[in-house]
Amino acid sequence: MMKKNMKFFDLHADIFYDLTNQSLSGHEDTFNNRHYDKMATGHIGGSIFVVWSDAKSKVTPSDFLEYAFEQIAREMNDPYAQMKVVLDSHSLFEKWSDDKVKVIVGVEGIEAFGDSIMLLDTYYEKGLRHVGMTWNEQNAFATGVEGDPGRGLTLTGRKMVRKIQDKNMILDLAHLNERSFWDVLKCNQKPVMVSHSNSYALCPHKRNLKDEQIKAISDQGGIIGLTSVGSFLSQDLSKRNLETFAEHIEHIVDIAGIDTVALGFDYCDYIHKDYVGVEGLENASKTMNLIEALQKRGFTSQEIQKIAHENALKFIKSTGF
Repeated sequence: MMKKNMKFFDLHADIFYDLTNQSLSGHEDTFNNRHYDKMATGHIGGSIFVVWSDAKSKVTPSDFLEYAFEQIAREMNDPYAQMKVVLDSHSLFEKWSDDKVKVIVGVEGIEAFGDSIMLLDTYYEKGLRHVGMTWNEQNAFATGVEGDPGRGLTLTGRKMVRKIQDKNMILDLAHLNERSFWDVLKCNQKPVMVSHSNSYALCPHKRNLKDEQIKAISDQGGIIGLTSVGSFLSQDLSKRNLETFAEHIEHIVDIAGIDTVALGFDYCDYIHKDYVGVEGLENASKTMNLIEALQKRGFTSQEIQKIAHENALKFIKSTGF
């Protein structure tokens, strides 16, 4: 019965990146053709889909962002699309029980903004409701994990944090270096999240969170979405599996409590052709396997529901979204 009624909310998917690249290559209806069946099989009822551009892109970050939002507008206006873009928590909760995937539009890194805070208003009007301030790079606002470790938020970045939260948008600290992370927590006015990171104590990946960071997010009412990307789980290739993923969940529950834990799988099978994925969580269609793994570790049905979607939805509502 639990499996039949289960739905997951995935805090991080690069699907708008994929939609944009597919469109630039002449392919349309990408979500219905490449993503929906896997998400439906895996009972993923909602997600934050992000736009980001990398060095391999054929266009500049600003052009990529603009083009991506043209694709998003088409999806929002397509009655046959199997996704439903939601712009506020009322719409999210109202539509949660139907078969379409409920989607919050996000960006992973705002390098394309240059140093303009006002561009946030422009893209808010186009549907943007989530902001990750950097990818791994540093920009005019903040510093990612591959940037200068002595550099954190800039003055412009502090103003951007306030503006994001004044607009009741979701602020995501994934990819920030430690100094930027702590700078945000000193100036934020609402709970924040880390959408796709695991425990540094269990796996010392540069993007994973140390125990004091995990506790700080919890103390401010935020959440952490755990990722199934193998390199975030273990340095031992033989331990990049579902059991280790559940171990990371258990560790963060021990540090911060059950209400802090959510999921940000970051499935990459549709981005990298050679991507194999974690054993048991190879792609979105395998998501239901997590239930049994958590049950084996003694998590109750109520706790699993919290991890699967309740904590994420409660947090999203707490931002004023």
